[in-house]
Amino acid sequence: MSFTRLGCATSPYLAGQWTKTGLPRHFLPSPSLYREGLQYSGWSTGGKAYKTRSLICRAVEVKQEDESKILLKKRGTEIAHNLRGTCIYLVGMMGSGKSAIGQTLAEAVGYHFFDSDKLIEKAAGDGRTVFQMLEEEEDEKAFRDVETEVLKQLSCMGRLVVATGDGIVLRPMNWSYLRHGVTVWLDVPVEALANRVINAGEQCWSLSGSTTSSSPYDQAVEMLTDILKHRESFYADSDATVSFQKLVSQTGLDGVDSLTPTMLALEVLEEIDKLIKHKRH
Repeated sequence: MSFTRLGCATSPYLAGQWTKTGLPRHFLPSPSLYREGLQYSGWSTGGKAYKTRSLICRAVEVKQEDESKILLKKRGTEIAHNLRGTCIYLVGMMGSGKSAIGQTLAEAVGYHFFDSDKLIEKAAGDGRTVFQMLEEEEDEKAFRDVETEVLKQLSCMGRLVVATGDGIVLRPMNWSYLRHGVTVWLDVPVEALANRVINAGEQCWSLSGSTTSSSPYDQAVEMLTDILKHRESFYADSDATVSFQKLVSQTGLDGVDSLTPTMLALEVLEEIDKLIKHKRH
């Protein structure tokens, strides 16, 4: 299927069948209700208060994932009140964990979660992944046009956490929609990204056409390094950045893969809270 069929004028997904909230009716999840039942002040472990420690450090010290989720939910409830429905857009390279972190974050703040790449795949309806679409389509611009239209529709809504495509930051027009909400860059070291891409079996268009004799890991590192060089300045225009390497240094964990979605969602919330407090002043 050609992407020209997904244009605003011809596609049933991008014209005519969208709800007034901006997305096709069958894409919208059923509402999730969250109760504010977590009432406590401060956080303690073993009788010792950690009022001045970062939330992610507390999550590491707690060690129990269930208790970390309680901490996340409480913090999410607090910050959601101040967000007042403002959307959160996660940006970053492939393999940075935008979807896993985004789903965890959405649950914490009582928002809906969407993956923009998945929406494009559903709209295409032919079973291809975004990687396959970009590899097979002669005109990448047509794909990027659809990506922009999906983002435009999402930006018309509120109370969303959106995992964006890794190249969405390249178009100035996309930033006009991203600025409707809060953008957070998930900054992951290239070496970790390469391992994740390979372990997940992701064979992107750049790697699949490689004719070099180097290992898949070396190819992935080289490819991702080149992509990041081109995109880093765009990612850096985000409202906030969560540096995985910095968090590892702060927490003393073995590596970035030791950071759980709960820990990272907590850090995203802390960065958003800083933005809110800065805006107030």
